[in-house]
Amino acid sequence: MSRVRRLNIQNTDRAFNLNLISLDEFYLNRITKSNIKKTIKKIESNHQEDSKLGSLLDERTDGKYSLDESNADFSLIKLLFSKASYTRYFPKNSLSKVVMFEAIKNRHNSEIVFTYSDSISPSLQSSIEWTSKGARTSLLISIKDYDDFNTYSILKELFKLRYMLDRVYFDFTDSNIPDYIEYEMFARLNESMSTWKMNAYIVLDDYNREYFLQKKSELIDNKEKPTGTFDRYAKKPR
Repeated sequence: MSRVRRLNIQNTDRAFNLNLISLDEFYLNRITKSNIKKTIKKIESNHQEDSKLGSLLDERTDGKYSLDESNADFSLIKLLFSKASYTRYFPKNSLSKVVMFEAIKNRHNSEIVFTYSDSISPSLQSSIEWTSKGARTSLLISIKDYDDFNTYSILKELFKLRYMLDRVYFDFTDSNIPDYIEYEMFARLNESMSTWKMNAYIVLDDYNREYFLQKKSELIDNKEKPTGTFDRYAKKPR
């Protein structure tokens, strides 16, 4: 059996850094204002049933959830982090210390996903740095239009977060950009992200799924890595 290559600092292991995740896998069971009460009731009910069966069973028998800060209070966050099998939490900007400590306590069953928006502010950078010391820490970059993307600007901001992020997610699901250009955008950043130990993920929807699955298969078969043309002044293709 061949050894599995893993992403490390400077990517000295030469790991292949293109991961695909479906939209449903990324957002899991998304908690909203409309289903929040039902979700809490379900989790608490499941936990009560588990308690009756004794301590030999794993308490984390509930499902996987995602939660935005706008739909959350600390009691719900604590319930999810401690009882759900996995929770993906999206803060608006920086992360409060109480939530950070709760994520660190439950680091194997939770993930904090910060959102990229044009630039990384000093407060956001500090929050990501502290969170990354003990919790699974990620960044979401959503691209809706070619004008949203500037290779140099994104790399400059990601450089601030080098060695801090476990994952960087690229979400093209709301864009009208052709698949091959989406790949080119992603590939321009790939080598730098690999050097900075950032596992790169592309969020798939029904429109780009087939293209990226085929592209990844071709790269693996040809023993190639994602590469793109770096051009800090790249213009929108005609």
